[in-house]
Amino acid sequence: MSEKQEKIVSMFDDIAPTYDVANRVMSMGVDKKWRRKACHKAFEFYNHETIESIVDVACGTGDMMGHWQQQAREAEIAIGQIYGVDPSEGMVAVAREKFPDFEFCIAQATELPQEAGEADFISITYGIRNVV
Repeated sequence: MSEKQEKIVSMFDDIAPTYDVANRVMSMGVDKKWRRKACHKAFEFYNHETIESIVDVACGTGDMMGHWQQQAREAEIAIGQIYGVDPSEGMVAVAREKFPDFEFCIAQATELPQEAGEADFISITYGIRNVV
């Protein structure tokens, strides 16, 4: 991991306990709306009743994972497993508290533990800015 990446991960470790509240305030709640819409559109495009797995890269506190689950329920789509991958132990700790039934892994987006073709969906939301 580069020095820049280490600093970013450290920052997210530090802000993890207050990240969700800060995100809601800064986006004025719009983040929830676009997450719901993104999930809905993805499911509409995929057009299957069953999804074996979803991997959320740079999952942070798991918000997108929760939306995948909720939108799947509303669309009557069965999901086998939702995985979260993030390099920040602090963010993943918060996500594990929120979503104890999901699986999590501490890893960078450039070194995913899943094999190619293993996931039906791979999502990355705000984290893309810290990968490129």
